[in-house]
Amino acid sequence: MNKEKLTKLTTSLISAAILSAFSTNALAEETYVQIGDYTQILLPLGGLGVSLAKGDTAGSWQLTKSFATTMIFTHGIKFAVDKRRPNFTTNNSFPSGHTAAAFSGASFFQTRYGSAWGVPAYALAAYTGWSRVHGDKHYWDDVIAGASIATLSNLFFVNPIDQDIKVSPIVDGDAKGLQISLSNGFFEGGTRSKKPPTTFDSKFKFDFLLGPTRLKSNDIGSCASKQKI
Repeated sequence: MNKEKLTKLTTSLISAAILSAFSTNALAEETYVQIGDYTQILLPLGGLGVSLAKGDTAGSWQLTKSFATTMIFTHGIKFAVDKRRPNFTTNNSFPSGHTAAAFSGASFFQTRYGSAWGVPAYALAAYTGWSRVHGDKHYWDDVIAGASIATLSNLFFVNPIDQDIKVSPIVDGDAKGLQISLSNGFFEGGTRSKKPPTTFDSKFKFDFLLGPTRLKSNDIGSCASKQKI
């Protein structure tokens, strides 16, 4: 599966989940919870699928270790704390396993592949946590704890890898904005090696700033000449 098809598939899955959640006001309360049941699976499995499609076997292994550690800690704490759920069904409320699973996948997307993947993934993970509280399955501290465990595990096991595009915040004088850098691999498309690069070779940079800047005309050449960021 090439990059364009993979991106379209991922976007379609994310859009379908969001539209399913907010397309009608008559949506049953239980449906909100059921959507969270799906997103907790979609995110880690999506991370695994994307890493395999990219040929990033190192990333797949890192996600596996991070997810397994998250689940072991989450369910171990559930057993130790023995906290009653807000709906009084069982005594395994703290921390939220659904939220931990969702944030494990979302954190992998963010750390490994950057904000282009991470932001929509985090949006779905946040929805998962909200759905657990909204459905009276967890308290907010359960959700925060689950997200925290997943994020900390991700920081320990997952290393970032820069590939085709990098988005970075920039500040120049009173101006603030974003810098978008495109690598050589971005323009090579399907002809490049499936092995992920270990460095980011910047070919073009685009600055988007709001406000007055200190950038002078003679600075443009020096900025464009930089090949490593």
